[in-house]
Amino acid sequence: MFQWRPKEIQPLERQAMYNPQRDLAYVGRGMIKQALVALDEEWWEPWFQQYMQDHGLTYADLVAAATPLAQALNDIIAAKDPVAALEEHGFTKLPPPVQAAYYMKMGQVLLAGIWASVKDVSQPDTAPPADLHNIHEWAYQALERFNKHRPDNFDDDNS
Repeated sequence: MFQWRPKEIQPLERQAMYNPQRDLAYVGRGMIKQALVALDEEWWEPWFQQYMQDHGLTYADLVAAATPLAQALNDIIAAKDPVAALEEHGFTKLPPPVQAAYYMKMGQVLLAGIWASVKDVSQPDTAPPADLHNIHEWAYQALERFNKHRPDNFDDDNS
């Protein structure tokens, strides 16, 4: 099992180890639940309303997708991996814009969770942790690699 101990802890000092997998096992379920709440029409932001309209989706489309997603999540222990579970229960057969709506809301909740947790463990007058502080550089490098390998017929206006 992967575990971390903060560097500032002295070798003989007793403190619980930090385990990201264990934390996600407990926190992840709540994050998924919050993403599902965010899919309720009451919480749709204007951009999400526009997304739904642009793709001809209705709230009923999202409701119908909840069952295969829930079934896949309930198969989390037995399934080989998340993709296999999502495929087996039919989530990946849904229209891509429906799947994307779920993933967008999960991503928003993940970002909000990261935002709150980093603020919680950081001092107000310090920079964010280096791995977050440098993410713009990583993103730039990833986009540079993409641009080197993109097809010639790629339409810049629709990126």
